[in-house]
Amino acid sequence: MMKLKRKIVLGLAIGTLMSSTSTVFAQTRDFIFHMDESYKHGSNHFNTGYVASKADNEQAAYITVTSFTRSNNAVISMWVSPAGYAARELTNPWSWESTQPRKKLGYTVSRKAGDTHQLSAEQFYSGTAVLSGRWTP
Repeated sequence: MMKLKRKIVLGLAIGTLMSSTSTVFAQTRDFIFHMDESYKHGSNHFNTGYVASKADNEQAAYITVTSFTRSNNAVISMWVSPAGYAARELTNPWSWESTQPRKKLGYTVSRKAGDTHQLSAEQFYSGTAVLSGRWTP
């Protein structure tokens, strides 16, 4: 009888521990930006969207560009900003001229799980560009 009680208590303890340590996955969003000279650097006009919430306290965001087409020599710079505030950069911007594997952008200010962010972009040089991929805040 004592062994049965121990097994029950041990089973309840393990079950409680496992349910309280469930894995949290970050929210990953697909994006597609259609860029032209109206989003040119210095115009204070940014292309924004793809709001996502942080699911962890890691101090980095990840951007993967899987498709990139451009005319002329357009270069696209992207960064993470608070939802609704494109001009406030939470990461240092990174520029794309082609598809690239996952890029890790460290946050310049502390961020926590539950914070809501958006992806923001602007264009350098003339031409147009369409780039798409996925990002995780």
